[in-house]
Amino acid sequence: MDQRKLRELQIIELEILKEVDRICCKHNIRYWLTGGTLIGAIRHNGFIPWDDDIDIAMHRADYNKFINIAPQELSSQFYLQNWKTEPNFALSFTKIRKNNTLYMETGLEKANIHHGIFIDIFVYDKYPTNTISLLKTKFAMQIISRLMIIKCGFTPWRTVKGSKIWKKIFYVPFYIMAKFINIQSMRNLYQKYVQIANKTNSNHVFNSCEINDEKHPLPQSYLSNFIKHQFEDTQFYIPVEYDKLLRHFYGDYMQLPPPEQREGHHNIVELKLG
Repeated sequence: MDQRKLRELQIIELEILKEVDRICCKHNIRYWLTGGTLIGAIRHNGFIPWDDDIDIAMHRADYNKFINIAPQELSSQFYLQNWKTEPNFALSFTKIRKNNTLYMETGLEKANIHHGIFIDIFVYDKYPTNTISLLKTKFAMQIISRLMIIKCGFTPWRTVKGSKIWKKIFYVPFYIMAKFINIQSMRNLYQKYVQIANKTNSNHVFNSCEINDEKHPLPQSYLSNFIKHQFEDTQFYIPVEYDKLLRHFYGDYMQLPPPEQREGHHNIVELKLG
């Protein structure tokens, strides 16, 4: 993607983030910039120059409040996408998309869903300390999540250069099992298992939307307090302990990656900015 088009994409994503921030501030909902968006805020006071998306996160209570309020609060330009709004949406988190745009990703071409430009909203739950509970959580994240992806028509083995055979073979058992599952039952079980520790005294949290969670859990203290920080032309919320958080995930996050790694991580098949 050329720099001009990438920048236009970033501006639309920033517009969506501002709308989410408006709703959160109005209704006292806590959120924070996360992932590459948080790195961008700290290192660049805005987007990482080659980044092609925005990620934010919320604790479960704030997330539930947001997804209940947002359908009534969002401007008509935007669309809230999750399990409640789209029966064919496979992912366990929420996207806010802009209507009359297109951001078609490899592997999602056959999915009958809204494909507009988006930002992602992830949810954090308490991390289980009990062994059985932890096994149930990991089963939900690594097995049930993949069953839902296949059931909803996603093809995660595909790339812009074709299909990865080894990955397609890996998904064969999920493809077979998916034929026999009830998607709503799987969603209910997933929600039950990833939230299994929320009423315990666990002092660690994790992003329960990630299929692979090798670098979780995190001390809850990393995500207890938030401050505003510059991101592009606006200030948004980031964790007070952002340095500990980012070093946990990325090590020396202030060091720029080598030039060959400076690219977005979405395989975009088609992009229409409106």
